[in-house]
Amino acid sequence: MVLGRAWRFIKRHRGKLALGGALVGGGAYLMHWWWLSRSGGRRGAGQGDDEVTALLSELERAQFLRSTGRNCTATVAALLPGIAAQLDADLGVEQITAELRAKPAPDRRAELCDQLRARAFARLLASVYAACGSLLCAHVQLHLLAGLLCQQKRDAAGAAVNEDGDASDDRNRRQHEISE
Repeated sequence: MVLGRAWRFIKRHRGKLALGGALVGGGAYLMHWWWLSRSGGRRGAGQGDDEVTALLSELERAQFLRSTGRNCTATVAALLPGIAAQLDADLGVEQITAELRAKPAPDRRAELCDQLRARAFARLLASVYAACGSLLCAHVQLHLLAGLLCQQKRDAAGAAVNEDGDASDDRNRRQHEISE
């Protein structure tokens, strides 16, 4: 009896209840973000320094990756005209198109059309493969170099300094290994 009345009340006022729930949920969400902005997002004392250091390290790594991505794109864009010229020399279609313009016999025309399709498809596959392969090689090489540079930068920042002002032997050993 009571459940039936409650169910009818809910059915009768479902729009108002949904709107009220959305307002309460939105208010709670805004209060949560206001509280995080006021407290600086810290959950405990002393935990913020570690989080800031980790965030800065991650941002530096992301910057290295973005810059290497731009360098890779520029490198491959510079290589593409040479790749296109080599493909044109190896898989040129000018001779076939010149023969087709001369209006050969129908059986020769079909043979030339098949050759033209095969060369065009081979040229397309070769250009895509060459571009992807060179982009992949450039990405791998530049990411490895960027990773090493980032590691050297971290090692240099965290290296212990002796009383003489010289860097520790461990740092020199690691730099020597990396340079090799």
